[in-house]
Amino acid sequence: SSLLMGYTVFVGGVVCPTLATFLPKRFRIPSTAALWSVVVGGGTAILGKIQGGAALPAIITERGDAFLGSVLGPRYHSILPIILSAVILLAAGRTGNRRLEERNQTPRPGQG
Repeated sequence: SSLLMGYTVFVGGVVCPTLATFLPKRFRIPSTAALWSVVVGGGTAILGKIQGGAALPAIITERGDAFLGSVLGPRYHSILPIILSAVILLAAGRTGNRRLEERNQTPRPGQG
């Protein structure tokens, strides 16, 4: 059961940031965003496993549980950590790309 829990945390939190590192020019993920992706994805995966997944529906309320169950299926607590991890990475990647473009367009002191 310990190994299964370890794999659950790994898949929920570490897979998306690891895959994003294979395309660094495309995503430009800041290290803090990767860290938060691991924390949120892994934490959500742990909540989905504690007491047979009872902790996660208790946190997201009954309406949230019904919504996620209808959209993602009855075993949504298995896929939700991966989705949250990917959303954090993509949002941070877009923000990082925008900031990089702004830095490249802003003239530095001494430049015309």
